Amino acid sequence: MCGAPDCPLPVDLLARVIAGLLADEYGRATRRSLPVGEVAAWSTATRLDEDGVGFDSLMLMAAAQRVAEFFGLRDVGYEDYLLVRRTLGEWAEIVALSWSVKHDLVTFRTSGATGPSKACAHPYRHLVREALHIARLAGRPHRIVSLVAPHHIYGFLHTIVSAASLGVETVDARTVAPGSRRRQLRADDFLIATPYVWNLLAEEGGRFPEGVVGMTSTAPMPVELADRLAGSGLARLVGIYGSSETSGIGWRDDMRGPYELLPWWRRAGQGIAAESGEIVALPDVVEWLDSGRLRPVRRADGAVQIAGVNVFPAHVAETIRRHPGVTDCVVRRASAEVDSRLEAFVVFKDTAFDRDEKAREIARFCMIELTAPERPVHIEIGGRLPLDSMGKPTAW
Repeated sequence: MCGAPDCPLPVDLLARVIAGLLADEYGRATRRSLPVGEVAAWSTATRLDEDGVGFDSLMLMAAAQRVAEFFGLRDVGYEDYLLVRRTLGEWAEIVALSWSVKHDLVTFRTSGATGPSKACAHPYRHLVREALHIARLAGRPHRIVSLVAPHHIYGFLHTIVSAASLGVETVDARTVAPGSRRRQLRADDFLIATPYVWNLLAEEGGRFPEGVVGMTSTAPMPVELADRLAGSGLARLVGIYGSSETSGIGWRDDMRGPYELLPWWRRAGQGIAAESGEIVALPDVVEWLDSGRLRPVRRADGAVQIAGVNVFPAHVAETIRRHPGVTDCVVRRASAEVDSRLEAFVVFKDTAFDRDEKAREIARFCMIELTAPERPVHIEIGGRLPLDSMGKPTAW
């Protein structure tokens, strides 16, 4: 166990994070997502260029910039070394070498669905502090089993930083086939997932091994789902409330109750204040029960969570309106269910259309222009938007 405020990350964990960053950049450049199983199979010997994973020179440059930003390599001057190396292991070793000199900040990026993505830098010592604090709340695990991406702040904190700080094994279980994930678990594991994945686990049936503690974040956890998991033997479920901008804000282990502020935050009006005195806006409209407990009411930015990813229905509708045959569009989440996806109602200029064919045409357009969580899975076509007398969208 390290436990130090600047506990370094070993090369194998660095390689896992870098692989996630590279897959993310590949998706941005090509609009094609790499399968999780393919990325998880990369080894330290995996080549990143066109003779390997498939990054051309421009994509490699963008990927190197992303890795350099994430790990703060520019502060030391090591970012140029990435472009003269070609394997995942070499990139991880360059980051490890840079971090042996200095590793003050880690920078995450928001999705950028409604504009340029936003860089969110956090002192690494604060991330270690948070990871250790939450791990103590949950009980020290024998293993950390991850069902989340390691380069997003939630996964990085609780599957990468926690593993290094506690000195425990971390297992990437995202590639384990549905139906067998519970069989891979052991007693006293710490299982990190999102509500979407927790719902899949609940659907698989069977019981959790004794002493398995779960963690959930990125979206609201339905009380009914938490009850089903407890009925299947999950010893405890810890919910974390936070964002890329703030990192963790609060925690709870009763999904009916409010979140309790983490000890380095305090209430400041409708926002929160850091130990430095800086006032930070919350990502949601919240209800304060007292100075240390809060309950999120709704997103302040109009986002919904699809499979743990923030998605903006207004941005999806705006994108669909760019189709040359479309005059208008409304997009919404189909229901409040944790596995619910987006649905769209699309109006075409030409009123003489085959509804099924036009729906397929919009679906093909969305495959090119939108990421998987953003794509509506139900598309309705009509001659005008379904609006009530107040001009608001109605059911369709």
